[in-house]
Amino acid sequence: MGVLSIGFGVLILIAPGAGALALVTWIGAYALVFGVFLIALGIRLRSFCSTAVGPGAGQIHGT
Repeated sequence: MGVLSIGFGVLILIAPGAGALALVTWIGAYALVFGVFLIALGIRLRSFCSTAVGPGAGQIHGT
């Protein structure tokens, strides 16, 4: 694994534009997946809240 890391480091030194593009792509993909999971969690929590408290209970304090 260490040899591969050194190899990738050398490639990034040779072509820094490609390395920066790859890094930005990975960060963007992570942000997209994480955002989808957060939206799904928000929807699940909203339905859980209305089920646990009841539809006519009104606002929960702190929201």
